[in-house]
Amino acid sequence: MHELSIRRGVITIGVGVFAERATAFISNILLARLLLPQDFGLVTMALTVSEAVTLLGNLGIGSALIHKRDETEEYTNAAFWLGLGVGVGLGVLQALISGWAAEFYRAPLVQPILLVYALGYCITALGNVHTTLLVKELRFDPVMKVAVSSALSNALVAVGLAAAGFGVWSLVLGRLAAQCVSTLMNWWLCRWRPSGWASKRHYSGLIIYGRNMFVSDGLAYLNHNADYLILGQQLGPAVLGIYLLAYNLAMLPVTTISLIVGRASFPVFAQLQHQREELQRTFVTAMRLSALLGFPILVGMVILANELIIALVGSRWQPAVMPLRLLAIYALGRSISAHAGQLLNAVGRPDIPMKFNLVYTPIFLPGLLVSARYGAVGVAAATAAISGVATWLYLLIALRAMDWSFHLVLNATGPPFVAANIMGFGVALGHRILSLYHPAPLAVLAVLVPAGVMLYALIFWMFYPEIYHQLEPRRLMCFVWTTVKESILH
Repeated sequence: MHELSIRRGVITIGVGVFAERATAFISNILLARLLLPQDFGLVTMALTVSEAVTLLGNLGIGSALIHKRDETEEYTNAAFWLGLGVGVGLGVLQALISGWAAEFYRAPLVQPILLVYALGYCITALGNVHTTLLVKELRFDPVMKVAVSSALSNALVAVGLAAAGFGVWSLVLGRLAAQCVSTLMNWWLCRWRPSGWASKRHYSGLIIYGRNMFVSDGLAYLNHNADYLILGQQLGPAVLGIYLLAYNLAMLPVTTISLIVGRASFPVFAQLQHQREELQRTFVTAMRLSALLGFPILVGMVILANELIIALVGSRWQPAVMPLRLLAIYALGRSISAHAGQLLNAVGRPDIPMKFNLVYTPIFLPGLLVSARYGAVGVAAATAAISGVATWLYLLIALRAMDWSFHLVLNATGPPFVAANIMGFGVALGHRILSLYHPAPLAVLAVLVPAGVMLYALIFWMFYPEIYHQLEPRRLMCFVWTTVKESILH
């Protein structure tokens, strides 16, 4: 029953996230052709500071609200007012430190960008609780509509302003427009309204749940943004822009698929936190879905990185090819380990990610500092090596905390891993043959991407028929079509 809930949720959210990410992907390609690498680097510098400020107010309010099963109205009111107060405070704090951030990066434009982004804290705080309630109630259709609407607004504003010559400000104002649209859509689609103040007990209940998440997410911020901080500060916005493109492409399957599966599975994990056998089956389903969808894309990305970069954004971005290959290898493990953190938060164990990051961060940061002398390639290699090992260790620790065997991971991800590598061998062979005729990069992609998809499906049909039939391709396509049609009509 709950596996079906995740599957249906994955499909419903998948349609929305696919539309959202496809819109963002296309707009980013257009923006990469209209703007310069340093424009993306400047925005990334500002966002690393903005995310650091966000962490200071990260009390795990959303996860705590999903976790709470009693006195929901009181906790919801507490979450809204607490989140709004924190949002205003964070906006003021970011405005105060914007000058220091510009000096740190030696980039004066970072300061006005941060001042504009400071408005976003208040805007998003008004709609965060509404988003959480939609997810908690497994109302995935509204979540999908919000995501697609905000992505479209971002794309339209950013591309329009970039074409008009606004440069880096097209990226900044596009993000602000998306935040406004997202909050307005959340209030329209979720009918809950704040009805009064909650008691001190409810505020403290949310804060106590989130305090371990605060430390854990703070360390996770360092781990996920240290490469941006180091490259931006030491090598400037142009090199950071190159690395950013490689990282975003490599993580696109991870962030998209994990977002789809994670949004559907986390509230189900929370509902099943006291039913361990059912929770285990649901967790395996989440991992299997992520591996089935993510592994073939990442393996193909390693092989076709050069053609992908040139065809999408042009030859001036070619230095991103090797970083993309290295980061795509790392992303294989990260695509399934992301569910371990969701599982631990759902069962009320956010202390485990915190403790893990306390050990991991002091190892990872020196590695990045040493590797930065080799530019974007060195940082990508250090990230792939250190974080790649840590990803699997984290997954193993999460399984031990639940008293589950690692065989669960092997059973869930083994077939997709084998099939993806066989597919990769076939694609690499085809790439070798095509290279003899020196075709255009777009022609190589047009031939090998569909061939890889068909080969991957054929491998499952021949060697793993039980998994192939579990996916129910025909019913899947019918459900996707129905979901799209209902979303458009309603």
